[in-house]
Amino acid sequence: MKLNLITYGKGKKFISSKFTPIENIPFFVKPKGGLWASPVNSVCGWREWCKIENFGDLSNNFTFGFDGNVFVIDSISSATSMPWIEYHNNLMNSPDFEKMLEQGYDAIYLTEKGQKETRFSTPSLYGWDCECVLIMNPECIS
Repeated sequence: MKLNLITYGKGKKFISSKFTPIENIPFFVKPKGGLWASPVNSVCGWREWCKIENFGDLSNNFTFGFDGNVFVIDSISSATSMPWIEYHNNLMNSPDFEKMLEQGYDAIYLTEKGQKETRFSTPSLYGWDCECVLIMNPECIS
């Protein structure tokens, strides 16, 4: 999937040596590493969320192209079809980002609709605050 993305707070251009590989964090819905971005044309991406929440510095940003195998989360159904790590007899779950990489996914794209549906659901992606793309494979960035 080809995407035109923007990221904030990571400099003025992509520097591959600064990319931190994806690593699962137990009991947390986000991984360590990767690169977070939003589609340039997003109605409710990171820029809009930061303005609403009065959060962050939006002056430091860059746009980039992405072309890779993308797991799209557009509903509860698509969220439940991704691999999850179960904790405490299934009372707490976290996405298995490392397994998704092993399965050949280069990024995860949470659409605006997917964000609304998975925010307070089971499984939950609460903390993925807006329409966003988590880049897990930096080789797909152009």
